Amino acid sequence: LLNTKKLYQHHKRQRRKYIWSLGVWKVTKLQSYKVTKLQGFKVFIFLINFKAKILISKKPTSNRHLTKNSMKFSNYFEFYQLPIRFFFDKKELKRQFLAYSKQYHPDFYTQHSAAEQEQALELSTLNNQAYKTLSNLDKCIQYVLKIKGLLTEGERYQLPPAFLMEMMEINEQLMELQMETDAKVVENLRNQLHSLEHDLFAEVEDLLKNYENTPDQQKKLKKIKDYYYKKRYLLRIRESLNKLAV
Repeated sequence: LLNTKKLYQHHKRQRRKYIWSLGVWKVTKLQSYKVTKLQGFKVFIFLINFKAKILISKKPTSNRHLTKNSMKFSNYFEFYQLPIRFFFDKKELKRQFLAYSKQYHPDFYTQHSAAEQEQALELSTLNNQAYKTLSNLDKCIQYVLKIKGLLTEGERYQLPPAFLMEMMEINEQLMELQMETDAKVVENLRNQLHSLEHDLFAEVEDLLKNYENTPDQQKKLKKIKDYYYKKRYLLRIRESLNKLAV
């Protein structure tokens, strides 16, 4: 510490400034206090000790609270308070995601109970999973079909014979490429797959965009399911093609 004389000189130079701030109240200008050199020194030491006690005892707090119904969500759509559908306003969806990311971030609940910390972690994880699913059309289609009971684990879905016949020619070309790679054939197959994917989506685009969660939508969902499995089939072919091209 500086000696008493230096301390007083230091305070004198700062006499027209605030010498301390303590959250709720402030010590006003030293000039307003008619204190002696010794009193000024005592005030300074008192403030140091008082501030140190506050820093030691003060714990970070958060005014965030998890509601009792925070975990009662049957699906991602309910979590975001959205209707069950396939297309969303991307900006609004991201805005909701960012808002929940801030609201449920685990770092804001470090001073809460263990149960609330666990709940915040679960909600933060749920928020990330929900956004990744609903912001991706293919994942969203899969998710809707699952919650509607139209997709089951290990299901062997029977694709239409006409589609399988069309795929037979492509599979034969893949087998030939396994024997001898041809860059032109690979590029032609990629273009063909891209065209097939485009045509498949065109068949269900209106169904996807105009879907409403009503009981009379089952037929539409079955057509969407058919599209989902066809798209998966094409995806497997594309993956095989990419391996051959490496």
